Order: sequence, then C-alpha cells, then structure tokens
Amino acid sequence: MVADGERIATGLADLRGDWACVHDVRTDAAHRRRGLARRVVGGLLDGLAERGVTTVVLHVVTTNAPALALYAGLGFAEHHTATYLAPGAGS
Repeated sequence: MVADGERIATGLADLRGDWACVHDVRTDAAHRRRGLARRVVGGLLDGLAERGVTTVVLHVVTTNAPALALYAGLGFAEHHTATYLAPGAGS
C-alpha cells in the first residue's frame, strides 16, 4: 500500500504449486493500528486463492504479539516454530 508516494504497508508471498508462504508483512510505524496489515494479508490470500493455492503457511517472529493476534484473527494457528542460527551466535 502506498500513501503520498510512500510505501506504508507491504507483504510478500512465495507461491509453490498449491501452497504458499506469507512473510515480511510490514506496516510503517506511523500507520499502524489502522487495519493495513489485515488488508495486505487479505489481498495476498485472495490472490493466492485465485491461483489455486489451498495451503498457506506464515513466517512470523514468535515474539511479535500484534502479528500473532492478526493472524489468529484471520484463522491461522501455530503449527510449529523454528530456531534460526547465525554465525557467531553461539550454541
């Protein structure tokens, strides 16, 4: 979504056959709590359904309470979590 020439909300989906992964949903801090992320995700889901997608997974940081609430409100439930490792991050 763009307002006054600036991108204020965005999201991505990776399409793989009949399933997709929604990720990188972001809303500019000055525009949060206005339903923009819900509209972005809704648009992604509509577009995916039009392409025959039957399964959608989310990639979201588990400490992001607002995102988790958004996705729960859209009917998503936790399936599993993952731990990411980076060089030098310890064990």
